Amino acid sequence: MKNITGKPIYDAFEKSIQKMGLCALILMLTTIGCAMVMFVFGIPMGSYSAIIPIAEIALYSIIFDRQMFKSLFINIAILAVWAFVCYSVFDWSYDGMYYHKQAIITLADGWNPLRMSSEDFNWLNGTMDLSLWLDNYPKGIWICSAAVYALTGFLETAKSVNILFIIMLLCTAYSTFKTVYSFNSRRSWIISVLICLNPVFICQIFTSYNDMAVGTLIITAALLGMKIYAERADEVDYITLFCVTAMSCLVKFTAPLLVGLVLIAYGTGYLVKTRGKNFSMHFKKPAAVIISGFLIGTVIFGFDPYIKHLANGQNLVYPVMGEGKYDIINTNASQGLEGKPEALKYFISLASESNSNFNEHYKIKIPFSIHSREVLYLNNADIRLGGFGVWFSGALLLALACAAAACFKKHRMKAETAILLITFFALGLFFPEAWWARYASYTYYIPIFLMIYAGSSPVKNIKTASLAVAAVLLINSTLNAVCVTKSGIKEKTEIDKYLDIIKAQNKSIILRVNDFPSHVKLFEEKGIDFTLSPISLYNPVEFYKTTKFEYVD
Repeated sequence: MKNITGKPIYDAFEKSIQKMGLCALILMLTTIGCAMVMFVFGIPMGSYSAIIPIAEIALYSIIFDRQMFKSLFINIAILAVWAFVCYSVFDWSYDGMYYHKQAIITLADGWNPLRMSSEDFNWLNGTMDLSLWLDNYPKGIWICSAAVYALTGFLETAKSVNILFIIMLLCTAYSTFKTVYSFNSRRSWIISVLICLNPVFICQIFTSYNDMAVGTLIITAALLGMKIYAERADEVDYITLFCVTAMSCLVKFTAPLLVGLVLIAYGTGYLVKTRGKNFSMHFKKPAAVIISGFLIGTVIFGFDPYIKHLANGQNLVYPVMGEGKYDIINTNASQGLEGKPEALKYFISLASESNSNFNEHYKIKIPFSIHSREVLYLNNADIRLGGFGVWFSGALLLALACAAAACFKKHRMKAETAILLITFFALGLFFPEAWWARYASYTYYIPIFLMIYAGSSPVKNIKTASLAVAAVLLINSTLNAVCVTKSGIKEKTEIDKYLDIIKAQNKSIILRVNDFPSHVKLFEEKGIDFTLSPISLYNPVEFYKTTKFEYVD
């Protein structure tokens, strides 16, 4: 439907959706920026670390952009509701309890990473190589999470910032499918929701891991690349692109590299499309936005760790690379993968049963089969093999068959889709960690965009088959979501019951946290009187995982 000017009457609504996604990014970047300024002046994080950024954005939007003010209000409302949900779901992931939560705690407790080592601030960070990660990793998500934690006082609410990445992705996807693919609103929303239901995201939505953030930034960059390639990008898209590139530098070392490669792929495609005509005119704006985003992300917002590393004579991305680097990938490879080419590891992982135990040998499965032993791993944030769910291999084969049928009927693929598929498939083949699902969340989008291609075929049977791909992916992701949510709630319930029992004894305890220092906050939040012990206990009682305690007589 169009108005008398010939323009779609939904322009205002679509613009508001774009602003929603952009606002989620701006909220996080403003929080990080404010924290970095405070660190420069020696001011630690506190509840104001969440309030000041919100107030700044609200003031700006009231004066200059009322639509952004509405978007801010909705984002904050969603974040508040999601924080309440997150409070009820425990992050029992290994890395979450080991160093991600501890980084959030240390920042919220007053650590200034520009002025001291995390080990100097809290002796616990000197154990188990914690300071190696806390001092040297990008701190963007930790800062945002610490701001939420400082405001609420409940550690599990800190991971609610994950929902802002989902809002960013959902809104950008909807806008892209409406403009580039000319889908109607219902179809755009359905595919956009499916885009967000990435099993890697589902497995990490209730954790403090950062792979979900990396994955959302990669696919968002690809969607924005599509809009620029199709010459459908507007000012909001370019601001979003700037924020995406800047934010990628602040979540994980691999993020700016992967985001950059995706954008280079679309830039190369556009060069081929235009055959070099008016190259500088078309590339000036996106190139300036992308380069400035990466520069701001590393030099200003990401001063710690990037510039700090250079000033200390270390590798820019230490400890991932450089002298004394820590090999994460090869020390965690599943049995049977050692020595195999990277591409073969990738295909083995996609064809294997879901498994997060690297001490077990991989097991190739028949597509669409489900084994009870693999369902046990679907609640894990760190699934190594078969990490995209029990039916993903079947969905991928079905999507390939649909696409092959559409190709046989000489149905033409949109260039925007082809670039994404080639780029993501190439990343899977050549990136050494692609067999590990959380490092290659982009793989999930290969069957989705094959489905989109087949679904636009004029042949009815091919269209119907493409709908089956969507149904399989939805069921596959739903199974992951059920397992993740059920386990998180169960862990939270059991831990709270145990803490209540300990508190009811009305005794002081000696606490030994061993591998998971973040467990200290569980006892603090319950008001239990305890003393931390740096040495083993005489009569230890198991609390949770390797955390133990004993009552003081």
